[in-house]
Formats: sequence, structure tokens, C-alpha cells
Amino acid sequence: MFDPKQMTHEIQNKKDQIEQALTQCIEPLKKKSSLYASIAYSIFSGGKRIRPLFLLSAYETMSGGKPIEPALIPACALELIHSYSLIHDDLPCMDNSDKRRGKATNHIIYGEDIALLAGDALLTYAFMLLSGKECKKYLDNEQMVQLVHCLSYHSGINGMVEGQAFELIQEDLKMENIHYIDEHKTAALFSASFIMGGIVAKVNFEHLDRLGSLGRSFGHAFQIADDISDFDPSSNESNIVKLLGKEKSIELYQQHMIKVNHTLDQIYTTFDHPSLKNLISWIQHTSNIV
Repeated sequence: MFDPKQMTHEIQNKKDQIEQALTQCIEPLKKKSSLYASIAYSIFSGGKRIRPLFLLSAYETMSGGKPIEPALIPACALELIHSYSLIHDDLPCMDNSDKRRGKATNHIIYGEDIALLAGDALLTYAFMLLSGKECKKYLDNEQMVQLVHCLSYHSGINGMVEGQAFELIQEDLKMENIHYIDEHKTAALFSASFIMGGIVAKVNFEHLDRLGSLGRSFGHAFQIADDISDFDPSSNESNIVKLLGKEKSIELYQQHMIKVNHTLDQIYTTFDHPSLKNLISWIQHTSNIV
């Protein structure tokens, strides 16, 4: 049975392991790179680590509860990609934001040039980690190639980058445009987190497809919930609440969560470890949306 307090404790334990792994991953840069301060500022700025948490939970569920060590480096690589995207999104040429998580954005502290390069460094460093010796301790060559392909596919021109680009050029606040942006900019990286957990667990392609569908559905629900929480009637930013209103946005959120639960039911006909289902339940429980 789902216990929110117990789940909060388990999530914090996983987050602590993620933080430790991230620290170890970027520690070599401290003496080698003039970008270290900028990189560390964004990575350790108070992120919720939701995407790496999903990767770890998907791995736990699909592996039957095996220790999470094999999934930690992939989880870090995923978080580096997410962090790079936030640095670039905040730049004046993109969303032009001066605050992120209540703090000054990277380019406000370090300048646009250093922020841009820090994002570039995180992007490339993520794939160095996925193809490096620490991953090879736990994963075979095929798994490593699959992980690199999955993360590059969902974070690049077929996913997150395309979503950001389309958001910059779109002019009309239409439902199909918002859906396209959310599908690529948000849902794609969630899809990657679920699939990557399955790759580390060595499940077959049928299960990876289901994990990808689960990630996309959850990504849409997550973005709608985020839009509802952040809605500012005076803002000109594209937002589903501005188009549909709060009540219909909540209805759409619930529709996506129905898809999430349907796909979970399919997954749990084969796998019975509760980690993935509990994490989704916990996020719903801690949300103010429903």
C-alpha cells in the first residue's frame, strides 16, 4: 500500500545518492575547467531531480528491485542534459529569464558567454559519462550504445531542442501548437528517463516502448500541472491555462493521468516492484493540482 511518508523518505534517500553521484561526476572538472563554477552553480541550485528519480525507479521496477548503482551514471547524464537545457533556456536570446528556482540565472552571475559554454560543456559531458569506464563497470556495449542513442534522440532535434525551437518561432496560441511544444520540450525527456531505466534493466523492446509511452503521457500531465501552478494572467507566455482556462486544463491533466495509469497497468502485468508506481503516486499526492 502506498505510504506518502515512507515514500518521501525513500525518495530523499535516492536524491541523496543522485547528489553524491553528481558531485563525483563533476569533481574532476574542478581543477581542469574554468567553467566549473558556472557548471556547479546550475547543477546544485536546488533541482528536484525528478527525471533521474524516474530513471532509477524504472530500473528498480523492471529489474525486480536490484541495487540502483548501475543506473546512477545514466541518471547523472540525464540530469546534466536537463541542467544544460535550463541554462540555455534562460539566456536573453531564448526566454530571457533572470531568475531560476528563486536564484539569479547562470548568465546573470557568470555572463552570457560563460553560461552558453557551460551549457555546451554539460551537453557533451553527459555523453562522455554514458560512454565512459564508470558505465562500463555495470553495462555492456550494446546497453551503452542504446543509452547514448536514447538520450541524444529525445534531447536533440527529435525532442527537446525541437520543442524549444518551435516555441520560439510559433506565433499563435493554439492547442495543437502547445501540444507539439509539450510533446517535444517536456515529454520527450521524461520518455527518455523511463526508457533509459529499462535499458539498464535489459528489458526487451516491447517493454521499452511501453516505458516511452508512459513517459510521454506523464510528461504532458507534468507540464500541464506546472502550467497551472505557474499561471500568470498578465504574462504573454504560451500557456495552456490561458487558452483553456483552469478547469479544462485540470480535465486535460486528468485525461493524461488516465493514460499513465493504463500504461502502468500494462507494465505491472509483468513487473511487480512498486518503485515506479509509488513515485508517480507520490508526485500526484504532493501536487496541488487535484
